[in-house]
Amino acid sequence: MSDNTTLPLRRVVDVCTVACGLGALALLVLEFGFPLSAESLQRNLFAVRLVLWGIVVLQIVRAFVDADWLRHRWRSSLPILLNGALLLLLALERTALDSLHVRWPSLAQTQVLALYLTAIHLVVLTMLAHRLLRFNQLLVFMRVSPRVILIGSYLALIAGGTALLKFPKATTEPLGWLDALFTSTSAVCVTGLIVVDTSTVFTSTGQMILLGLFQLGGLGVMTFTYFFVSVFGSGVTIRDRALLLEFLNEEHVGRVTGSLIAIIAMTFAFEALGAFLLQTSMPSVAPQSWFASLFHSVSAFCNAGFSLYGSGLHDPLTRANIPYQLVIMALIVIGGLGFPVLKNLWDNWNARLLRPRERPVRLTTHTKLVLVTSAGLILGGAVLAFFLELPSPGQPGESPRWLAALFASITARTAGFNTVPTEALLPPTVFLLLFLMFIGGSPASTAGGIKTTTFAVALLNTMRILRDAGRDLVAFRRQIPAVVANRAFAVVLLAIGWLTISSIILMTVMPNHAPLDVVFETVSAFSTVGLSRGITADMPVIGKLVIIASMLVGRIGILYVALGVLHKERPGKIAYPEGNVIIS
Repeated sequence: MSDNTTLPLRRVVDVCTVACGLGALALLVLEFGFPLSAESLQRNLFAVRLVLWGIVVLQIVRAFVDADWLRHRWRSSLPILLNGALLLLLALERTALDSLHVRWPSLAQTQVLALYLTAIHLVVLTMLAHRLLRFNQLLVFMRVSPRVILIGSYLALIAGGTALLKFPKATTEPLGWLDALFTSTSAVCVTGLIVVDTSTVFTSTGQMILLGLFQLGGLGVMTFTYFFVSVFGSGVTIRDRALLLEFLNEEHVGRVTGSLIAIIAMTFAFEALGAFLLQTSMPSVAPQSWFASLFHSVSAFCNAGFSLYGSGLHDPLTRANIPYQLVIMALIVIGGLGFPVLKNLWDNWNARLLRPRERPVRLTTHTKLVLVTSAGLILGGAVLAFFLELPSPGQPGESPRWLAALFASITARTAGFNTVPTEALLPPTVFLLLFLMFIGGSPASTAGGIKTTTFAVALLNTMRILRDAGRDLVAFRRQIPAVVANRAFAVVLLAIGWLTISSIILMTVMPNHAPLDVVFETVSAFSTVGLSRGITADMPVIGKLVIIASMLVGRIGILYVALGVLHKERPGKIAYPEGNVIIS
């Protein structure tokens, strides 16, 4: 057939395919978000059959009218797997349902149907995601700013999470739109501030939604998207690779795909190992479900701070459990180092162990600066917290003071877990935590704050100025460009300005709360920490909106947001004479 003849037919097929996909998505929402009876599940299954057979027929029609499309469609492995899985689920429906009955005889008929429908919806949802990747490639082709794409991806994920948390099956009691938006933002921005009790208000469905939100938010939506393309799709294009350089802090275009795979592999490996260790560290008299272990492992690695215990890790099951707390602390530190550091360490150790005779992979200046700064903040914060809290009487049944001090020093740098009540800490300790929260974790990690490298570069630059050590900023015998030092000072200044304005607004709308508690809440939100002095649930509407904005800006990065919002001015062609300004 000629192109002029098939073009209208292809457009009709494409429109019908999108309609079937949206229909499948609506059926998924109906099943996942609303309680259904056995009859409703049967009707849902019948509707799913119609939609799936419609997708199969439309694919056959499209292949018949456009042979080039068929050849292009089957170049990658994902369409083959998805279409094969779709046909198998349709052809072997009765066999699949009988197998589920035999495998789990204790399950009711409605539960078996729900499992089968979930498998079908996962396949269809993956097909929809694969088609939506074309929209992302269109954004790249239109030369949309990477900053705008990143901000938009977080806003879209927050909006989707808000809608999911409004499902009746997600909560045990109705959740307001503002509280749903607040919780979704806190999960996506891996903060951990909550306005409702996660353990009692959210059902297992709602808790799984939260787990997915802070997993996606911790690694970044774009990371998952391009990993999906590079592994299962038709590959990452040159334009995509150039876009990812800024997302991954990668210097070479050729290493983008490898970095994506390494990030996902390291994340899932650490989270799986953490879940196993958390499960085994619980005493036999107080067993913990595997979902709870996985939830806390992912929450710790992503520095999210969400917990299934009503009082956080101050719960009697965990506050004196030393192995459990050590695993949580290890996950927090590893997740907060940043993926460039983890990859550089892995390459270094891998070269030393497997290729000892070859030239080893050197630790980069960035890695050294992150490791030294992180170690100094953790150890220094722990020592100071230990001595600052000596006047506190403590409570029976809590963890040892040295462990509580170490945990507080680590968790304050954007993790948000607590083994002692934050509101019970002495004022000097609170100011110490404010300092640690403000700095946060490291770049390209799951942590927030101004970042360890920003603090280190600003501190080194200040020392250089005080010592009058010339114009060159040096760290580990490597010269740091002046533009990096300028960006560090800009981040610090912008962060202080944002926190000042936010704190003033919160103090105005919350006059009955102590200023220290309000400032603590503001810094905790901006640095995506999640620690609170107990005022989150009492905030008025304006206060919650301010905290939502702070969490989003802090997760993306204050400088990144400023550069994305402000128009980039072209450098002027006129050279002006120098003017002297007195600085004292």
